[in-house]
Amino acid sequence: PIVLGVLCRVAGFLFAFITSILLARLLGPGQFGQYAFLLSVVEILTIIALFGTPALITREVAAGVAKEAFPEVKGLLIWARRNTFLIGSAAAFFCFVFFVGTANRQIENIPIFFLGLIFSLTIIDSLSRQINSALLSLDKVIFSQLCSEVFLPGLFFLLIISSAILGPERQNLAIIIGILFISRSVLLLFTSIKVKHYLPVEVKAARPEWDRKKWLKSAIPLMGIGTLMIINTR
Repeated sequence: PIVLGVLCRVAGFLFAFITSILLARLLGPGQFGQYAFLLSVVEILTIIALFGTPALITREVAAGVAKEAFPEVKGLLIWARRNTFLIGSAAAFFCFVFFVGTANRQIENIPIFFLGLIFSLTIIDSLSRQINSALLSLDKVIFSQLCSEVFLPGLFFLLIISSAILGPERQNLAIIIGILFISRSVLLLFTSIKVKHYLPVEVKAARPEWDRKKWLKSAIPLMGIGTLMIINTR
């Protein structure tokens, strides 16, 4: 498992490196800069949307399954998913309105529809990270790494290559955003199905219960870390 984990990381790094070179070549310095900027904004919004839930899920789901506290496990997963969706939606909408309203130069020549797609990645990425935390808590570490570090960058890379071959003269930032949205949506759908499969039957059948006080122990410290990360990116 250790060797496989290292291989997953190496493969993920290679996919990311090659994809970055390919995107820089296809988009040019101007659009590639826009792409990098928008992804950094999405990353910040994702930190806000998650609100400390990944560490909480990893810890509490593993402990809950071990203690057979199945209602709490189900309650936590439902509560975390709902809150992340609501916070992520609000954060993405606020940023979308702000960038469109101020006519920020970083969104020049990007159609409104595709701009909405890039900010909607806040929700998709947040939910994917929560699912990844649940997989880790269920001792599916290698599968989690394969999905996030091999499957996702590999799919993104293959879709970009396919798009470049089919229409090399039409490659622009909007197309790349669409490809990114598709690849990350596919990952979310696939891992959502798998985590439901891996969850114990008792969790699926349980009536959800959850004490929000446990969340505060994870949220407050991570909110501070997230704030420092936001300051660091300015």
